[in-house]
Amino acid sequence: MRNTVDMPLNFQIESENALLRINLSGEMTYEFLQDASQKILNVVKDQKGPVLLDLSGVTYISEDGLALLVSLYRDAVGRGATIYLEGAKDAVADRIKRCGIDQFLKPRPSH
Repeated sequence: MRNTVDMPLNFQIESENALLRINLSGEMTYEFLQDASQKILNVVKDQKGPVLLDLSGVTYISEDGLALLVSLYRDAVGRGATIYLEGAKDAVADRIKRCGIDQFLKPRPSH
């Protein structure tokens, strides 16, 4: 069951050598993705190296949030870049798995 207290989506973008890390927290819902999704897509579209999406702070993901993950993946693949997903917990991880997104958005390999 979804928490009734809405938590805005926040994101922080960090660069670690060639890796672009996007730390997301809050709720990935239509209401909160309206502003954030285009900003995230604009940053990622110029990235030549791998992108890591850290969902450890995401408390809820709607269909719109899942669609953003797919859009980021398609954009990366279209440019020949790699995108990784890590940190999804509980209901967020379960929803990603049930939708099959975990089949193409994989965790970053160990060094």
